[in-house]
Amino acid sequence: MKTILSIAQDFARICQIRAIVTGFSELVAPSLCIECQGFAPNGWSCASCTSQVEWWTDQWCPVCANPPNRAHAAGCHSVKLPKPIGPQNKLPWVQTRSLATYSGSIRSACLSGKKKHGSWLSEFLTDLWWDLHSEWATNIGPCWIVPIPRHWSRRFLEGHDPSAFLSSKMAQNWISSGGQSANFLKRTRATPYLSDLYTEERFRVTDQLFKVTKSAVEELTRISAVVLVDDILTTGATAISAARALKLAGAKTIYLATMARTLEAES
Repeated sequence: MKTILSIAQDFARICQIRAIVTGFSELVAPSLCIECQGFAPNGWSCASCTSQVEWWTDQWCPVCANPPNRAHAAGCHSVKLPKPIGPQNKLPWVQTRSLATYSGSIRSACLSGKKKHGSWLSEFLTDLWWDLHSEWATNIGPCWIVPIPRHWSRRFLEGHDPSAFLSSKMAQNWISSGGQSANFLKRTRATPYLSDLYTEERFRVTDQLFKVTKSAVEELTRISAVVLVDDILTTGATAISAARALKLAGAKTIYLATMARTLEAES
């Protein structure tokens, strides 16, 4: 009779094979738009859907990553933060850079990228992000590229961690200007899917959600700048919790890099 461990291992292998087959099928036929299923000459989004994307510009807020003429999210000095964040009304990072708003083909790409078979889309997004923000990234200088990780149980069940994948791809571009990939964070507990929670609930369940690894404390004395990487920024609750843990461990300057920004009215 098979043990629970062997059954789990068999299940993991099946998931890996399925992800490989699915990913291969998407790679050999990359001309369908992930949003409308029309012809996509760039491999993932048709001309019509791409034209509707709201891309980052210099007019976006560099702190909370909101586009102009939009209500700023909690944390950008103008709105009182939920109590777990503290009285300062400031985000724990100095600057943020996103790729686009979380809508249309960008939203579809981010959702697909949460699964292993959609990692090829995450590569597209990472390349687009780097093309847009390479100068900003280079000017940061030596830094740690740190993903905001999933809990180990979710990584095991889904066989994939989208933020870890994104950060590893970013680091490949960043290395020439002193960026180094580092897995400094661990989640202390599993949480519900935050997309199902209201803002106040998100801050409550993510309070003190992360702890840093033992290696982080020593490495942050050598290079104290950190770029946190996540796929989607909504209320900022998870990113704030992660940044706070890194601050306590010795990080002096924290930046945030995300693929998509959910607008306040949509969160």
